[in-house]
Amino acid sequence: MPRKTDGIAFGFLMLAVVALGLFQVLAVSYSWVGPGGEDEWEAYRGCQVWVDLVGVLKHPMHLDVIDWVVHAALVAGVLLVIGSPFLIGVLSGSRVMWWMAVVSSGVAMCGLLGCLIYLIAGNPPDEHWRYGPGMGALLAYPVLNFIGLLWVRRRVDEAGVFH
Repeated sequence: MPRKTDGIAFGFLMLAVVALGLFQVLAVSYSWVGPGGEDEWEAYRGCQVWVDLVGVLKHPMHLDVIDWVVHAALVAGVLLVIGSPFLIGVLSGSRVMWWMAVVSSGVAMCGLLGCLIYLIAGNPPDEHWRYGPGMGALLAYPVLNFIGLLWVRRRVDEAGVFH
C-alpha cells in the first residue's frame, strides 16, 4: 500500500527530472561574441554538454583519469535522476539498494555542487561572460534527487515485518 512519504519522495524525484530537463534547454552561461562593440551574446545550453562529451570520447587518448571519472559520474548521475522516480518500490523494499542510491546521489550532489561552487568562485561573471538561468537548474536537480531519495521509507506491516 502506498504511503504518504512515497508521494513526497515521488514529488521531489519528479522535480529533479523537471530541473534536469530545464538544465538541458535553458542557457547555462552566455559569452559575449559581438565584434566591434555590438552587444551580441552566445548561449551555452545544457544539451551542448552531451555534444561536448561525444566529442571528447572520440579522442579518448587525450583524457586523464579525472576526465574519465567526471564523464562517468555525469552519465551515471543523469541515469540515477531519470530512473529514481520509477524505483521507489524497489528502493523501499531493499535497504541495500536504497543505501546504494542515496550514497551515489549524495556523492554526485556533493561533487557537482563542490565543482560548481569552485567554478563560480574562481570565475565570477564579467563583461564578456555571465551565468544563465540554466545554472539554477544545474544546481537544483542533484539536490532535489537526493532529498527525494531520503524520503523513500521502508514499508512495515501491522506485525512489524518489513516489506
